[in-house]
Amino acid sequence: MSKSILMNGAIICIPDTDFKCPECGHQYHADDYEERLYKAKKTWITKKCKSCGIKMSITTDFKGDVVVWL
Repeated sequence: MSKSILMNGAIICIPDTDFKCPECGHQYHADDYEERLYKAKKTWITKKCKSCGIKMSITTDFKGDVVVWL
């Protein structure tokens, strides 16, 4: 969940870029997927979990938060 901070009359939004595998709960950070996601021609990428090997899809929503599904 992203955080919004009010600072000097401006709103600063900090997106949540970490996520857990929906199947086994393995923790992922932005370094694990970010570069590949931004270079992708589609708006999403697929990645195999390092722990359980399940294929998951990764994208971001309009606030910049990471969205993951199987």
